[in-house]
Amino acid sequence: MTQLTLDNCDQEPIHTPGAIQPNGALLGFALSGDLLYFSENAAGFLGSIPSSSLNNLHLETLPGAAEYILQYLEDARNGQAILITHELNAIDHRVYDLVMHTYADIVIAEFEIRSLADDDTISFSVKVQKALNVIRQQKSIASVMQAAANEVRLLTGFDRVMSYIFHQDDSGHIVAESKRDDLEPLVNRHYPASDIPPQARRLYIENTLRLISDVSSTPIPILSLGNQPLLDMSHCILRSVSPIHIEYLQNMGVGASMSISIVVNGRLWGLIACHHMSKKQVPYSLRMAGDVLCQILGSTVNQLETKAAADQSVLASVERAQLSLKLVNSEDYVKDLLDSAASFKKIIQADAVLITFNGRVNTLEVRPELANELIHWLDGLPEDYFQFSSVQEAPPFFTTVGNGLTGALGFSIDRSNQSWIIYLRLEKVHTISWSGFPEKEYKVGPLGIRLTPRGSFDEWKETVKGQCEAWTQTEISVAKDLQLDLMKVTNTKSAENNRLRTQLMAILGHDLRDPLNSISMANQFLEREEGSSKMRARIKSSTGRMSRLITDVMDMAKLHGGMGLKVSPVETDLTSLLNEIIEENRVGYPSSEIISDICEIVTVVDPDRISQVIANLISNARHHGEIGTPIKVILQNNTGVITLAIRNKGAAIDPELTKILFDPFKRLSKQNDRNKTGMGLGLYISNEIMKAHNGEIIYSYDDESAEVVFTLKLAAQQNWE
Repeated sequence: MTQLTLDNCDQEPIHTPGAIQPNGALLGFALSGDLLYFSENAAGFLGSIPSSSLNNLHLETLPGAAEYILQYLEDARNGQAILITHELNAIDHRVYDLVMHTYADIVIAEFEIRSLADDDTISFSVKVQKALNVIRQQKSIASVMQAAANEVRLLTGFDRVMSYIFHQDDSGHIVAESKRDDLEPLVNRHYPASDIPPQARRLYIENTLRLISDVSSTPIPILSLGNQPLLDMSHCILRSVSPIHIEYLQNMGVGASMSISIVVNGRLWGLIACHHMSKKQVPYSLRMAGDVLCQILGSTVNQLETKAAADQSVLASVERAQLSLKLVNSEDYVKDLLDSAASFKKIIQADAVLITFNGRVNTLEVRPELANELIHWLDGLPEDYFQFSSVQEAPPFFTTVGNGLTGALGFSIDRSNQSWIIYLRLEKVHTISWSGFPEKEYKVGPLGIRLTPRGSFDEWKETVKGQCEAWTQTEISVAKDLQLDLMKVTNTKSAENNRLRTQLMAILGHDLRDPLNSISMANQFLEREEGSSKMRARIKSSTGRMSRLITDVMDMAKLHGGMGLKVSPVETDLTSLLNEIIEENRVGYPSSEIISDICEIVTVVDPDRISQVIANLISNARHHGEIGTPIKVILQNNTGVITLAIRNKGAAIDPELTKILFDPFKRLSKQNDRNKTGMGLGLYISNEIMKAHNGEIIYSYDDESAEVVFTLKLAAQQNWE
């Protein structure tokens, strides 16, 4: 058998210890009534025990015990068994509590000796009712936990009763206590999560009350008839105690202990821990009263926490509504958003705020170097929400440029415009008082060097740095709601801007056509005059570019207006069409070399629209390709699929930009000095034209030739009906 130490205590099967505490006896039956398990002391306590099936002649030391168990077995076979207790008077005048429950089809009967007289037990109900009333009257977590410690001590008589609260990392600290005057106070002492291993934490939730009446007692083994597995004692009141926990209590000078779990929403929220400096037996009925008390306590805690969270959420909702209303009605949404840092701080408590939108930034108590690092870091963040509360969790640059800020909570409200709201908190240096050094210690024991529980519980202080006040679940929920609010506002404003932009484009497209026609007519008149060839060429080039821009604007207006792009397909010699476009480009841009590899293809398309697409792609290659390198145009018919590839030397497009490559008004369109008049509409409209032809445009990069490639794909035979 593996030796048990703190190094492996988290694997200890404490639910199957194979023994009970000595202040009682245990029997375990199959549903048929056959005895499967019995404690070694059972015959001494109970009289004769069955070798197979139980009958009324057994357990004669406790009159009535056999009848109670037989009835419970019948109920269990009918699926009606619940935990039940009976008071039994032994022939030696001792009083026992018989406690029965069913677990994994085993009926377990436990017989515990009661130490108090009947009159004392009757008075418990008055004390319990008073305790319940006191707890229900409390208005805060602190006061309810202090009241619980006071009332449980009055009820049970323990030397010390402590109220624990557990944190998210499962460590805990004592928030209140009631004790003997001569005992050292332990309020605000912290205990590491390792004090309660995971399997013990599970049992604290399943079996919410646990009594160890005598820490120094010797456990009584459980025997079995036949080859039975170890009995699962998760819900047993007499279950023996882990030797690690016994040593832990002995190191604290404790003679008896009792714990009552405070479970809130299925989580071990806290604990009422009772210590006595000598052995102490607490009657089962009183323990059950304490258990009910802690259920009421858990409900009260839940109500107080829910109310506090609701109050915080209501206040935040009011501020959220005011901010959203202000931004919805704003004439300059981006400016007002950036100027709202103070309003954001009213919604979630923070020491600093950073707001960014499409490259514009505003901050409150954030140094520029941290703001720059944060914005760069956000560019590579795939999620639209993040949070951290310590420098260990934060990006590395917080240690160098954070200036004391160690925590952040941020969310995106518009990924396309890189718009983020970020809350930041300062480091909160604080001192934790541990009850003993919180790490495990090596000791030399009887079996050599091993890990033992902490032998010293003297106060040990630790100064914690690099952490801010953690973001609460309520604050996280408020942040998610605020994110949703602002995304709705942003989408509303974006839709409004798109509508206005569409109207403007339609007006511009219409109003510019007449002066453009006049300029074209003037150019034709100049063609009759001698010596004006340079002026004619300039006018022709300018009117051609202006005509293309107007066409793009009009197409964009149609698309945004929901009218779509009209196509008029006719049989078209694609080869001749492509040659004409290439020749026009060679004449218009003699410094730009075009190499073509074109096969003979005749198909049904809209020649004007396809020309628009090809001209746009060649123009893009000329504007964005490496200067002095040729543009390649390759037309092929591959088993019924027409492909037209336009290639140019140049750097690959940033992967982030490829996601919006076919969106209108792209920011990268405005960053090219060789295409200052571009509006980012060309690829968007070209893609829509190809969709209207049931085709597509595909971007790729040829690493081998270092070429950017745009490929048009179109079915050679299409049904246009």
